[in-house]
Amino acid sequence: LVSWTYLGHALVRAHRPQGIEFRPHVVYNARTGKFVMWFEDRPDAISSSGFFIATADKPDGPFTTVADKVAVADVPGDFDLLVDEDGLCYHVQTTTNDPHATNGLVITVLNDEYTGPAMPRRSAGFVAPQAAEGPVFFKRGGGYYILAGTTCCACRGGSSIYVFRAPSPLGPWRFVSDVGSVPGRAPNPHSPDNFVTRAQASTVIAVGSHLV
Repeated sequence: LVSWTYLGHALVRAHRPQGIEFRPHVVYNARTGKFVMWFEDRPDAISSSGFFIATADKPDGPFTTVADKVAVADVPGDFDLLVDEDGLCYHVQTTTNDPHATNGLVITVLNDEYTGPAMPRRSAGFVAPQAAEGPVFFKRGGGYYILAGTTCCACRGGSSIYVFRAPSPLGPWRFVSDVGSVPGRAPNPHSPDNFVTRAQASTVIAVGSHLV
């Protein structure tokens, strides 16, 4: 991660709404041979117009938006995508932004093109210890994991990292531990020493035999 090459714009403004392209994620669809990008469009920093999906023939684009305002859970929120070994793609999102939902996360099976929920809809949810956002979805050693943090992406100290585990993408999910908070410290989002990582999780990658 030392030498970088600029490749230009993966998704030019002419092929997407003119808002903030929030938390984009790209996965490869082996069935269609397309790279699929999901992102949440935000006309401003707080409001959301929903999930948008763009596709491309190469991972660096150019991507073109093919679906807009896709509804997964009731209210759009931070999300991640997981393509399993059988080719099925799963979408996980926080329910923190939904005033009618219990604070937690919802996992939904996507269609064959990865451009929206599969029909009939198949989804499952679970509750977090506190309102959680910024989910990271991955598989390791036959188990499925979701990392999520308390709603403090801009806090000085960072946020917690809740670890959830399940035997399958649709659960049942159980809370394992909080590996982000410093043990023994009372929650204080303004303390620079309250959390181990001092940031919300964004992704997990394999480096040798380790996940970071």
